[in-house]
Amino acid sequence: MKKELDDMLNRLNQWEAANKDADLTQMEEAIDAELAGIRQQLLEQMAREGRTRKPGWCVQIDQPMMKNGQKSERYEPKRR
Repeated sequence: MKKELDDMLNRLNQWEAANKDADLTQMEEAIDAELAGIRQQLLEQMAREGRTRKPGWCVQIDQPMMKNGQKSERYEPKRR
């Protein structure tokens, strides 16, 4: 993953050199596009390695959750 991040930074530096008069919106769009690609690669890598979250699994202690009858499990999507 370090190589991919280094490659991304190189592409952004090249983009910046080629677009010296870019405004903030254009810079944000270029960065967002690069980050979306890295995000996708990271998710695919994690899925291949089986590191995705399992329902009813505590990622902090890497053990199954135990029900105590007080709360139900609730999963909320990441908000953007």
